[in-house]
Amino acid sequence: MKFVVSSSSLVEHLQALSRVISNKSILPIMNYFLFSLEGSKLTITASDQEITMLSTIEVENKGNNGRIAILPKYLLDILHELGDQPLVFEIDESNYAIVIKSEKGKYSFIGHETEEYPAFHQLEENVSSVSIPCPLLLDGLSQTLFAVGNDDLRPIMNGVCFDMTTDSLNLVGTDAHTLSRFKLTNIKAETNRNFVLPQKAASLIKNILSKETGDALIKFDEKSIFCEISDYLLVCRQIEGTYPKYNSVIPQDNPIKVIVDRLSLLSATRRVSVCTNQGSSLMRVAISKGNIYLSGQDIDFSVSGEENVPCQYDDEPIEIGFKAVLLIDMLSNMSASDIVIELSDKTRPGIFSPLNQIEGTESLMLLMPMMI
Repeated sequence: MKFVVSSSSLVEHLQALSRVISNKSILPIMNYFLFSLEGSKLTITASDQEITMLSTIEVENKGNNGRIAILPKYLLDILHELGDQPLVFEIDESNYAIVIKSEKGKYSFIGHETEEYPAFHQLEENVSSVSIPCPLLLDGLSQTLFAVGNDDLRPIMNGVCFDMTTDSLNLVGTDAHTLSRFKLTNIKAETNRNFVLPQKAASLIKNILSKETGDALIKFDEKSIFCEISDYLLVCRQIEGTYPKYNSVIPQDNPIKVIVDRLSLLSATRRVSVCTNQGSSLMRVAISKGNIYLSGQDIDFSVSGEENVPCQYDDEPIEIGFKAVLLIDMLSNMSASDIVIELSDKTRPGIFSPLNQIEGTESLMLLMPMMI
């Protein structure tokens, strides 16, 4: 095998793929990249057995087609120190010797045979698909991933639910304390169907979306998910189980509506949170005409803090308790400059949403209250 490839293009793809590889894999071959050369297409594969990601790069083929496994460490450590330039790869498949030639240097190391590298599972029956503009998918994952659970006893909540209906596509993340729903109103399905994308897979997809402007094509059957984005393909298993009926926990009648600058509320919450109890992180939120009063204290250390944040509100006062660290997490993952906080009473969840929604979307986040 012999081919010429752009170092910058190769590094970009390898960095995205390297996040797939896990140090906990029981198969040693899973610690390697799989390089497959066919014509002018170089396909690089990384896998942890649960998730497989492939990327395709245009190269100049100067030899035969072939395959070899390469350890990420040597390859990435060398490439990170090289500027943008053409690299020549020469690979002897008889002894797996690899030589990389740059403009001013040459680097040699040993690869590995590829027979042990497992093939990824294919889609089978009852396949559905959905096409989503990459910028909207990026927004959806950015606003739901933070709310995803991490509980081995409830694995179905450890991923982002893609809930397709005849009216919209909903991306949902929840850990039972917070919930985020990102609705794409212009994307509709012929029948209601959903799948749960594992958290790691969702994070990998989010990572490659930032530079993409086209569409992401997602195909799925009863067990597997295929996500195609430009030069990348991600394949993974769905999380099995029945996702909670998230719409049933979202209060519909919320007479109290407060408009506030998100960054002002976020920065004030961060400062007051320093003074809250380290165990509970309880922060009192008192809303009155034109003002949100935040307060927190830690009696054990005789520490307290309070701040006032201006808002648009002209109704009866209300006081509610929120976990400060969760409120910070939620506000940090919103992008709107002004937000609306909707409440019914101090015992029911608070709903946070942008004052001005992005066209074709409806974003909503929910935070459970704490006793005060």
